Amino acid sequence: MSARLSKPKVEVVPQVKSVTEFVDWIMTSDSGIDTLTRLVTLYPDKVLECATKDGELPGGCEMVKHESAESWLGTTLRVDADKVADAYQGQLPQRIYGLLGDGNNAN
Repeated sequence: MSARLSKPKVEVVPQVKSVTEFVDWIMTSDSGIDTLTRLVTLYPDKVLECATKDGELPGGCEMVKHESAESWLGTTLRVDADKVADAYQGQLPQRIYGLLGDGNNAN
C-alpha cells in the first residue's frame, strides 16, 4: 500500500473584508448586479433560502407544492425472544435470552 500526498499550495484569493461595503457594491454597481444575477442563476435554492429567512416571499417568487417520493430509510430487525428460545428448545443460554428480551432475564 502506498499513500500519495499533494504538494503544498499557496494562493492569493479574495476575501470579504467588509460585508457592508461588499453588499453596497453588489447593489449599486453593474458588476455587482451581474454577480448577483449569476449567483441566483447558479444557486437559486440557496439564494431563495437566504432571502426567505425573515418569512417574506421575495418578488418574482411563488410558493409551489413539492412532493418527494417514498425512499428507502433502512431496515429494522426485531427479535421475538420467546420464539428464539422456543426454536433453541431451552438450549439458549439465559444471558443471551436476556439480551434478546428486555434485559430482565440476564444474569
